[in-house]
Amino acid sequence: MEQVVKEILQQQKDMSAEMEKESEARQQVFIKMEAYEKKLDTIKIPASDPSVILSPVKRWIEEVKATVEKQPTTIVQEKRHQLFPNWSVELYKFIFNPFCS
Repeated sequence: MEQVVKEILQQQKDMSAEMEKESEARQQVFIKMEAYEKKLDTIKIPASDPSVILSPVKRWIEEVKATVEKQPTTIVQEKRHQLFPNWSVELYKFIFNPFCS
């Protein structure tokens, strides 16, 4: 009985040590994230002329539109003749049940 209690206590000690290590690792990650956030706050993008960013995007959109308009359009026509329309299985059972008995 003593041996079992000792093993349980040892396992609890090991688990608490692991949890402390994980907690420290989490703390380090949070510290690094805060440092990156501070760096991001210091970075400033000049917003004086948005056309610098928008003009290549607009040009690319126009190129895509032109490419799509050049492609031929395909028209698919389907004709079907069905003996039975697309009804549900329950309806077929209702209709044909007297004949199947």
